[in-house]
Amino acid sequence: MTLTKASAAKSASGLQLNRAASSAEIQATIPKLSQEEALVTARLDVLMASQHAVKHNLSRLDILRANLGTQAVSTRSISKTSLAQAAATARRLSTAVTQLDLEQARVEDTLDVVEQVAELKACVLGVTGSMGAAQDWEAAAGYMHRASRIPSQIVNGSFAEEIVPTAEVPDPPYVTLAQTA
Repeated sequence: MTLTKASAAKSASGLQLNRAASSAEIQATIPKLSQEEALVTARLDVLMASQHAVKHNLSRLDILRANLGTQAVSTRSISKTSLAQAAATARRLSTAVTQLDLEQARVEDTLDVVEQVAELKACVLGVTGSMGAAQDWEAAAGYMHRASRIPSQIVNGSFAEEIVPTAEVPDPPYVTLAQTA
C-alpha cells in the first residue's frame, strides 16, 4: 500500500468515524482504524530500520574517510622521505658514473698515447737497425711508413721525447726520423 492509498483509506475511515452516530458504528470503524494503524506502524518500522542502516553506513564512511586521510598523510611522508632519499642516491650514483666514464675515457686516451709511443719507439729502432749494418732499405721504408701514420703531436710530444730515446738511438724521435728520411 502506497502513501496515497493509505491516506485515502485513513480519510475514509476517519470520515466514517466522524459520521458515526452510535457506539456500534464507532465499534465497527475501530478494526479498520487498527488495521490502518498497523500498516502505518509497519511502514514506520521499515523506515526506522533503514535509517539505522543508513546511520551505520554513514559511520563506516566516516571511519573510511579518516583512514583515507591517514593513508594520504603516510603516502606524502613516504614520498618526502624514502623517495627523496632514493632520488638523492640516484643523483649521486649518476654523478659517480659520469665521473667514472670521464676517467675511463682519459685512461683510454692515455693508453692510446702509450701504444702510439711504443709503436713510434719500435719504428725508430727498426729504421735505425735496418739502415745500420743490415742495410735493409725495404724494412726501413716499412718502418718509416708505419711512423708516418703516428700523429705529429705524439712524435713531437714530450712523452715520446722521454720514452723513445735509448742508448743506441739517443736523439728525440722527430730528429731521428728527420735524419733517416
